[in-house]
Amino acid sequence: MSRIKTGRIETKAKIYIGTRISTSGMLKTDIFHQSDLTNSYLPVPVTWDGWPANLHFWSWRSRKTPFNRVATDLIKHPGFTVQGDAIVITQIERWHQFRVEGDLNDAREMIDHLGMKEGVQVVFKPSGRHKTHQYIYVKSDNDAFAVRLAI
Repeated sequence: MSRIKTGRIETKAKIYIGTRISTSGMLKTDIFHQSDLTNSYLPVPVTWDGWPANLHFWSWRSRKTPFNRVATDLIKHPGFTVQGDAIVITQIERWHQFRVEGDLNDAREMIDHLGMKEGVQVVFKPSGRHKTHQYIYVKSDNDAFAVRLAI
């Protein structure tokens, strides 16, 4: 296997923590990158589990796009409907960001020996439309130092 080229972006990146609401009503808590929210309408302030949050949704005009009951109920505006999936952002944090060449498995292999818990200490997200690079996000300064040495 050839050496994977790596690079580092010097600033901490915004990580959006929230829940994806599917049209079937399924809820999945996840961590989102700014690109996951691209082309959504301006976020709508809502209350999620008793806490202030922002609802992101997209403009779907097709009759084939399913109605999203959970997201529509959050807006509380008579006659307004949300079609397609939506994302509720409950928290924004800044994490260290690294970008590496390769697929998701290559990125995981690079830092697997560090023993970080995925989703808690480290998050992997594809970069770009063709997913030829991966972002590696780590929360703490110590973990960032270890990842920098590993890649």
